[in-house]
Amino acid sequence: MTRFLAAILFVPSMAWATTFSTDVSDLWWNPSESGWGLNASQQSDIIFFTAFVYDANGQPTWFVGPSTQYSGTSGTTLTYSGPWYRTTGPYYGAGSFDPNAVGVTQVGTITFALLDVNTAAITYTVNGVTVNKVLTRETWRTNDLVGDYMGGAVGTYSSGCAAPGYLEQPGTMNITQTASGISMDVTSSAGTCTYSGDYTQYGRLGTSNGTFSCTNGGGSGTYSAFEIEGTFSAVTFRAAETFSGSCTWNGRIGGLRRGS
Repeated sequence: MTRFLAAILFVPSMAWATTFSTDVSDLWWNPSESGWGLNASQQSDIIFFTAFVYDANGQPTWFVGPSTQYSGTSGTTLTYSGPWYRTTGPYYGAGSFDPNAVGVTQVGTITFALLDVNTAAITYTVNGVTVNKVLTRETWRTNDLVGDYMGGAVGTYSSGCAAPGYLEQPGTMNITQTASGISMDVTSSAGTCTYSGDYTQYGRLGTSNGTFSCTNGGGSGTYSAFEIEGTFSAVTFRAAETFSGSCTWNGRIGGLRRGS
């Protein structure tokens, strides 16, 4: 019971759209500067950025970074960098589109540093002008995760646990949700664990922090789940759990939605 419950419920297996890292694909913005933003679409270790901003005359301006590539990791910060372009092209209402009329001019570079799952710092230059901003994922609506799932969890118990080491566990889970909270019941051959906590949406990903309690001597404690993503077919995320004493668990969990 101890292993599975700590493993299967709020300790996620984030199913990234990219297999390289935490997926940065989203609309990013600064909540204090509503009116401009940065679109990101990631494939493997490359991100395509488009920024909608304004020029010195207050007119709408677009810049693109189509090949912003991973350039290194420092601590927990992942950095991507690449060339920054301004584009011009034919009138959108001109009927047929002539790709030969598109002009592309490099105006500088962009650096995108993922500080944590939901926060990033960007620096870009345009013809000698440098811009520095801190951004977060923009949110319109909370994902509905309610449902029954079948899946599994993988993770590692620390040396302070009664049975330390890596463990894989299959199981089922049921998720209920309110406007600001979430509850999960996870069941395996070892028993059932119940997790209850808050839920906050950041763009396409969610986070949750709270407490858990397991039957059959599985223990109890606190959890932190992040990169929670719900799709039409599945729920996936990563998490960490802390039991009483010095026992901790870190891992991932994923579940396919049951039913047709």
